[in-house]
Amino acid sequence: MADRWEVILLRPARHYLRKLSKYEQKRIMKALETLERDPAQVSIKPLVGRPERSLRVGTRRILLHIIREQRQVFVTCIVPGVMFINGETLLEEVWMLLRPFYDKGLLLQLSITSLLLSQYM
Repeated sequence: MADRWEVILLRPARHYLRKLSKYEQKRIMKALETLERDPAQVSIKPLVGRPERSLRVGTRRILLHIIREQRQVFVTCIVPGVMFINGETLLEEVWMLLRPFYDKGLLLQLSITSLLLSQYM
């Protein structure tokens, strides 16, 4: 069996993970454990115009920097999936306006995505 990969959660990722429900924490940790065993076992996608790669877990995106030579995966942050449309980051201003409502549960994921998609079509 090959050596395991080292998965390192940076502070923003750890902070966000702590705020999630136990159920979501377990889902994300399970995905990260799979990354430790073999990153090829999960579907990691490149991001347009960004150095990170993205791993989708439920409605969340885990942003990663992978250093193959050292067998390391840095989890830079975990974000709501609504921040991405077709692999591109939404405008920061739009997210900053919607974030307080999303955090309070006043907006549903589908509603935000529908609203934003209508703006781009």
